[in-house]
Amino acid sequence: MTSAANPTLLGALARLAELQREPVNRLALKEAVEAAQSQPGDARQQLLVVSKHLGAQPARWLGAPDAAHVPALVCDATGNWIVLVGRNAQGLWITQQWSPESKSWTEQSHAALEGVQLAQLRLLPPFSLGSSPVYALVSHEILAHRKLLLEASLGGLVIGLLGLITSFYSMQIYDRVIPTGAMQTLLVLSIGAAFAVFLDWLARRARMHLHEHLIRSKFWSSCMTMCIWMTGS
Repeated sequence: MTSAANPTLLGALARLAELQREPVNRLALKEAVEAAQSQPGDARQQLLVVSKHLGAQPARWLGAPDAAHVPALVCDATGNWIVLVGRNAQGLWITQQWSPESKSWTEQSHAALEGVQLAQLRLLPPFSLGSSPVYALVSHEILAHRKLLLEASLGGLVIGLLGLITSFYSMQIYDRVIPTGAMQTLLVLSIGAAFAVFLDWLARRARMHLHEHLIRSKFWSSCMTMCIWMTGS
């Protein structure tokens, strides 16, 4: 494998970033490639320098082409870098290479890829939840409103339990009142069910006030900010 600087590495990495939909800073990518090509070394060493410069994980080297691990970088015996994009219906491997003449990416098909080195490389740094400013904002708001959130959660639990009263009331009517005609039992069950409905109404109103207080605070806006950031909208 040649150790000379090769301009195809930058083009292959830029194309790889496009195929993986990674918003890589082109200037940082160019600097990483220049740093890699300024040092002697083979293809593995070049990608190692690139990944360190970008703060990304080291490349994963593949022993053989695999349709489940594309796109991938390919370094041939002459030191040229191309991109493996997949396998077609005829079982041929499809690669893309930058053509300086046409100034476009050209596709080539190969029955086999021999004498090459293949690697998978993510060009973005690994995600760290602890270093996310959005996560820090949301966690701060949760801690600041933990008492209200706990009360709202307990209110939801109470409302769920009270909702079981209606099912229990109907079951007792069919099991105890209708077969025996026990009107006193019906009266006691009805009073208990009415009291449960009243408690359910109180719990729902209390939870509504808690939600209104949270809405007036920064809690929901912080949660929406995190949701938008996670979905990339």
